[in-house]
Amino acid sequence: MSKKVYLTGILAILLLSFILRVYDLSNNPPGFFSDEAAIGYNAYKILQTGKDEYGNPFPIFFRSFGDYRLPVPIYANIPFIALFGLSEFGVRFTAVFYGLISILFIILIASEIFGKNTGLLAGMLTGILPWHIHMSRWGAEYIYFPALLSIGLYLFLRSFRKESLLVYAFIFFGLSLYTYYAALIVIPLLVLFSLIVWLVKKQLFSRQVITKSLIIFSLICVPIFFGIKSGILLTRWKSIDNPPKALNESFYQMLITYVNHYSPDFLFLKGDADFKGHFVTRHSVRGFGELYLFQLPLLMIGLITMLMKKKDPRIYLILFLLLIYPTGNAIALEGPFATKSIVGVIPFSIISALGLSKVLDLIMQFNNKAFKMGIAIIIFGYITVSLAGYCQALFKEYPIYSANYWGWQYGPKTIISYLLKERNNYDELYFSGDFNGPDIFLKFYDPEGECNNCKLGGIDDYSPKKKQLFSIRVEALNEAKSKNIMLEFKRIKTIYYPGGSEAFYIGEAQFL
Repeated sequence: MSKKVYLTGILAILLLSFILRVYDLSNNPPGFFSDEAAIGYNAYKILQTGKDEYGNPFPIFFRSFGDYRLPVPIYANIPFIALFGLSEFGVRFTAVFYGLISILFIILIASEIFGKNTGLLAGMLTGILPWHIHMSRWGAEYIYFPALLSIGLYLFLRSFRKESLLVYAFIFFGLSLYTYYAALIVIPLLVLFSLIVWLVKKQLFSRQVITKSLIIFSLICVPIFFGIKSGILLTRWKSIDNPPKALNESFYQMLITYVNHYSPDFLFLKGDADFKGHFVTRHSVRGFGELYLFQLPLLMIGLITMLMKKKDPRIYLILFLLLIYPTGNAIALEGPFATKSIVGVIPFSIISALGLSKVLDLIMQFNNKAFKMGIAIIIFGYITVSLAGYCQALFKEYPIYSANYWGWQYGPKTIISYLLKERNNYDELYFSGDFNGPDIFLKFYDPEGECNNCKLGGIDDYSPKKKQLFSIRVEALNEAKSKNIMLEFKRIKTIYYPGGSEAFYIGEAQFL
């Protein structure tokens, strides 16, 4: 394959991937979750003041919602907040950008090991992958992990030809630790295994470059070490609501969780949202697995092909990542969750692409051109139909059922915009607390604090001596009326979910 064709293919893949991720980005996902708002607001505060929302200058770990956020997603948002302002689009566009970075480096990784054809196929599959599309349209911290890790993996593979790149590979492995908590488990395992692979591959190696790489990696890990020692990086693990269990019971639960990440339901049929026992619709689109069903035979072919190339130690790096990708979930005894195991997009895409490449190679061995063309059209036609079905589900159906509390908790932007408009007409304006981390929305949508009489609260804060405006969830108002028949609520504005049902009322309360 010529360099021109290869580069054109990369650009075409990135363009398609960009369109799939940026289309209707401000409105879909429907709503703006508190994690996104916290990341965006802290990036804004760092940009404006050099301090986080609590006044800490350029922190490494950001206090948020009772635990601590890792820094890469927040600092990565700063240039895009500077470009687009503090907005939903700005926060989500940052995730889109890092999603594209991961696609580019997955192409380069697969090309380095298996050739340019497989590399382009890996990029195409990642670009249309439900798992990857979903996480890179969400302004939370998840997509940053595979983005930085894929850079590190590519540099690591290139270090076999230019060993000085090993240092830079370990820098990105170290930075990956600061993206998402699951990386704290995956990265140390991967670094240890990568060293073994490097030593086997190089045979005659420079101890100096390995020593330098390990020293730099260790220095990058120092804040992590002190964060764990002080307990601030353990707050999220401790907050997981799992009752104490015996050691053998915990191990069994860990094993079940681990195995579930390879189940057909999670990977190919139901995904995170429809998996047994799951009810949160933020994590995936119903009716689809994290991968497409057509990838199942491709994965089998790809795995067989890789095992036949067992003399190349580089393939074991991809296989090892396939084995450890669920560990961030399994250690926590929860899942399978698409969020904590997002790094799985790397091995699944590459192995599927290798399988597809082998299928296409087999087809090309036939002499009948019409037959070859027909089979190729059927294969890529089926892939196109699968993508079209997912797009229909994502862009048409998903906003309707995922806007409620167990989804994207739609409403804060519209509510706070109205409160800001009415702030001079009331003594107090109350923003409903029926959201995860509701206080962050007052900060995000009113970063300059223009509405100093806007507060977090509800009907319980009613005072007959003040003119007050309340926002309240429809179900919460009905519940309040059932408990107090003297409550009268004058509805001034109704906020509707994207599907058309009533979500919130804004109005004035009175007790007769």
